[in-house]
Amino acid sequence: MMLLKSNLLSVFLATLSFNFDTLYAQEDDEINMMTKMCACASKHFLCNKKCPEIRQELFESDDEDCKGYADQAFGCGGEFSSEEQYKKLCPSIGVPCTTFQHMCACASKHNICDKKCHALSKIGDPECQAYAGRGICEGFPDKPYAKVCPKQNMPCTNSQKMCACANKHKLCGKTCEALFEIDDDDECNNYAGKGICDGEFPLDVRYQDHCKTKGVHMKCKKGACKDKKKWTITLPYGKESCEWVKQVPSERCNDDVGDNGKSANQMCKESCSTCK
Repeated sequence: MMLLKSNLLSVFLATLSFNFDTLYAQEDDEINMMTKMCACASKHFLCNKKCPEIRQELFESDDEDCKGYADQAFGCGGEFSSEEQYKKLCPSIGVPCTTFQHMCACASKHNICDKKCHALSKIGDPECQAYAGRGICEGFPDKPYAKVCPKQNMPCTNSQKMCACANKHKLCGKTCEALFEIDDDDECNNYAGKGICDGEFPLDVRYQDHCKTKGVHMKCKKGACKDKKKWTITLPYGKESCEWVKQVPSERCNDDVGDNGKSANQMCKESCSTCK
């Protein structure tokens, strides 16, 4: 199994990285090193470990290539956190680490996100077929890849990849076409230009709302359009919050200042549709 996985990885990462690495904000040389470290972690079944542990195990291994990568400066720290397991870190640059993540990448590559596990055995790709042929499907959730893969931190469908772009560029409070306005990111621009907006992806629904229906957890808190939970305004009968504003936004979204000196228009942005 170790030899099979090693052979699969050498071909597999080379063919898949072009689909994903531009979805994530890292420097090219760092992406290359991180990709190699992820491949080594996958090859040696270390995806559940963190960077310092992985480096130590690779130093002690007989794998000279992986030992060399671990010895270089990019291995831990900086953008590649020392505090998270590789099964979470590697997908953050679009690279699979665990077996399930590799299967998700295969499903995306061959456009079978609406199918279940055994569909991989029917495609003309020996590397991807091998995963379905090793009895792995017995432990794989009995759901379509589009349902399973977001929970494995790997986007599968175009919509899910667009959500990854929205996370990267902090567009959670924006709608689909905002990807057209992103500079120097051809991959993300390309998704917006595929006619997905107003098709597979609703034209007037914010990423933070639509992506959760696709099973994608949006992480870009800075770019999200949300109400401030702690905002209050004192009225003659007591205090009210953004929940009160939300009930009648046409009347209550105004410039009357609340208890912190800021108005509902400033603090109840989701309810008042005042996100920039």
